[in-house]
Amino acid sequence: MKISLLAFILLICACNPTKKNCLVKKAAFDVGSGSTKITVAEVNTCTHKISKILHEDQAPVAYKDNLLKNNNSLSIDIIQQGTLVLLAQKTKAIKLGATVFIGAATSAFRKAKNGKESIESLSSRTEIPIQIITQQEEADLGVLGVEAQKTFEGPYMVWDIGGGSSQITLKDGKKKIEYQGNIASVSFKDLVMKIGNRRGISPNPVGKELATKAKAELTELIKKDLPKNLLPVPKETKVIGIGGVHYYSVKQQTKSRGHFTKDRIRKAINQRVGLTDKQVGGNFAATDITNLILVETFMELLGVNEIYPMRINMGYGLLIKH
Repeated sequence: MKISLLAFILLICACNPTKKNCLVKKAAFDVGSGSTKITVAEVNTCTHKISKILHEDQAPVAYKDNLLKNNNSLSIDIIQQGTLVLLAQKTKAIKLGATVFIGAATSAFRKAKNGKESIESLSSRTEIPIQIITQQEEADLGVLGVEAQKTFEGPYMVWDIGGGSSQITLKDGKKKIEYQGNIASVSFKDLVMKIGNRRGISPNPVGKELATKAKAELTELIKKDLPKNLLPVPKETKVIGIGGVHYYSVKQQTKSRGHFTKDRIRKAINQRVGLTDKQVGGNFAATDITNLILVETFMELLGVNEIYPMRINMGYGLLIKH
């Protein structure tokens, strides 16, 4: 009888997905084209769910801008800067108890002539396993992060804007439409600077005239780039914006608590196009104003009136998958 009871207890414990040995503290590093993000979380490896977010942060590292200045190669200096950022983030993760580390690098490293050597250098210096992932993998990780946190009854669209690439995935039952392009935060900022003949690293103050010209050119680029079956997005579609552009840049600038609308973005553009970097403030002042123009223009062409930003980045998908 005692043996049977013991066996029963062991069976119950083995089937319980909340048992302590299922919980692992992990740190995911999203090495993007314009910034490096870290997400530290307690992950339930039995249910493949994030139990608790312990820490999130991001720091600017201008990998994409560095490519433009160095004949499509990443310089020693930018790799050194990236190393210091990753080491500082890893130190914080270790203090929080993280024992598993995983990283992914995106657009700038895919395009760099020395992308493979650069990411190997970052991995070696920081002792963080970092891999260059494809844009499809980037999109899939974003969707995985969203679906692990939320379920949808009707059609939904996950829209991720990075520094050098953008991904859209629309799901409606078994139907799936995808967009993977290079019109993104830093690439559009660079385009605005080119149109306005601006030097340095920031187009600010953009001004209304430059904003109008940039929007017109961006509109033509998007029309050529977007798949026709996304124009327009079905009206009943729930649009989820992930990544720093949606959740931090646009949400904060439009002073939105939940979702933000196209009208709120237009109002913010009119109020902010004349601001300098100092007046904008923060580490990402150079792209904040152009982010508003970028998102509004996409929304107009997609026929989207409102976006629900979620505090999810590619790191969430990494934490679940690995």
